[in-house]
Amino acid sequence: MELLYLWINKSENGIFKSQEVLLSNKYNISICFDDDRYQVNITEGESYYNIFENEVIRNVSALVGSNGAGKTTLLKYIYRNDIMPKHNEDRLEYQKSVEAEYELDKTLQIFADSDKTIVIHNLEQEVVVPHGVEVIRMNNKKFQEMHENKSYLNSITKIYLTNGNYIDDNGYAAESGEPSRIVLSVGSIKSFSHDFYNKCVRFPQGLIGNNLYNGLQNMIVSTKNDMDFQSVCDVLYFDKLFKSQNMSRFAGKISTELHISSKLLPAILIKMKVKKPSSYDSHLDYPSLVENKIKAWGSFVRNTKSNVFDLTICMKLNFIFELDFIYDVLDKYELSNLLTAESVYLQLRKLLREYCEEEYIEYYEEAIAEIANLEMLILTCDLIANLYPESDMAYEKKIMISYEKDSTTYLNFISFINDTAKKNHSFIYLNI
Repeated sequence: MELLYLWINKSENGIFKSQEVLLSNKYNISICFDDDRYQVNITEGESYYNIFENEVIRNVSALVGSNGAGKTTLLKYIYRNDIMPKHNEDRLEYQKSVEAEYELDKTLQIFADSDKTIVIHNLEQEVVVPHGVEVIRMNNKKFQEMHENKSYLNSITKIYLTNGNYIDDNGYAAESGEPSRIVLSVGSIKSFSHDFYNKCVRFPQGLIGNNLYNGLQNMIVSTKNDMDFQSVCDVLYFDKLFKSQNMSRFAGKISTELHISSKLLPAILIKMKVKKPSSYDSHLDYPSLVENKIKAWGSFVRNTKSNVFDLTICMKLNFIFELDFIYDVLDKYELSNLLTAESVYLQLRKLLREYCEEEYIEYYEEAIAEIANLEMLILTCDLIANLYPESDMAYEKKIMISYEKDSTTYLNFISFINDTAKKNHSFIYLNI
């Protein structure tokens, strides 16, 4: 559906009052109020020519004006106004506020949908339109029908893309599981990143249980930044371009080399300035617990002579450390006596249902599956190291996967990241 025209009764900041806005010169559209009814006039435009229309875009409209002319106000209005029906309020003390809200919501909007022209409004007065134009007056029944059938307004996703800070929405809204509004702004990637990583580690959206699982995951997620999330998005977009065979149509540059690494949980926690959950208050002494565990894990790595630069060993160690942080498994099962990290990992896999709470078993079972898939994928991959000596804390080895050198492994790894990112849960220690 293409928005052709809207009539705004009133904007919240007072810039618009009974304002008409024509967004396409395909038609000449105007509205007048006469004899307690609205008359909509629509005639064909004489000089209409659309250079933008293709299989993806129907039309493009530009808003041009000086500072303060109302460009941002108009875009916000279009984005936020869903032509809501007037709320019926019987309580006398609320009627003034309801009436004031309705004055801001009151609108008439005209859309083109295929070969149809549709007028949708929430006005109380009669609306008269030319022959052949469909009219929908938004009331509670019609609103419910659109919601259930995902039709008309409920088939639209509004996307607000801006590099400014003039909109205070940072995220998205959904109707019936489908996105209805999305803001892509300077601040929104923080919101998306926060939601994505919380989803990965099963961090609760509502009431947060004060337990070691939630505390640890909250600390880990707090170390993830926008660039980590952007790297995941870049891979997902590349995967979409490749699978839809649209690579040749992409105008930008695409990196055909992936560098994959992972950090140990102790190194992640050491870098935290405040070693406790950031999203909620806890009576648990996290700083002391983190300090003691980091010392114990350091001894474990040394005693087992673990190669922390091996990506799969690193992931398995993080699996061990998470479970030890929450359930104290190394001491409980005397696993520190085993000779290798691999043997400890296999033992913890075997005992998982014995010590792990039911609500977290699925998360750790999926982590085991991810590690197994990763282990198979990187068998033929090259390792590259940075220029620091091995004795330096900044020394790091990464997996390098090149499309030019091994396109099959590269594409398999892209698919692995795509599938992992879209799961309900994911072990989030990979750095891309």
